[in-house]
Amino acid sequence: KQQRNFISSVSHELKTPLTSIRLYSEMLRADWVTDPARKRGYYDYIYFESERLSRLISNVLQLARLDNHPKKIHPVAVDAGQLLQQVKAKVAAQIEAADYRLTLILPNNGADHRVVQIDEDAFVQIMINLVDNAIKFSRRSDNRRIDIGYRTGGKGKERVFYVRDYG
Repeated sequence: KQQRNFISSVSHELKTPLTSIRLYSEMLRADWVTDPARKRGYYDYIYFESERLSRLISNVLQLARLDNHPKKIHPVAVDAGQLLQQVKAKVAAQIEAADYRLTLILPNNGADHRVVQIDEDAFVQIMINLVDNAIKFSRRSDNRRIDIGYRTGGKGKERVFYVRDYG
């Protein structure tokens, strides 16, 4: 039953961006859109939805790989602020296209450059997924803002990373 529910959910999540891509591309292909600004908006929408579709497919494939071969985590020493700058660079266009404002929040205005032991690829993928969910589930919010950041915890020895929406 769980597997059927999962497959149903994944199917829905894959169909939604695919349907949007098809609709907007058909409108552009048929020359129904003549305003250059609207055309640009539709092209951007197609691009970002295809990016989202790629991430969804990648996540499903990664989940399948994890079931068959558990992934080995390879932590390396990374500056926490630089790590979040990397996340910001990867999600900024998506956030802007969704008409949100992105705020990067670092302790002490970024002066707290702490090194964390982390698997960069896994961390960035997790943060991208969280930002994607924040956009998806806060669409009705009047405050169209997403914060990504970290704070210190555990007597200054821990870094707590977060994504916050206002929906």
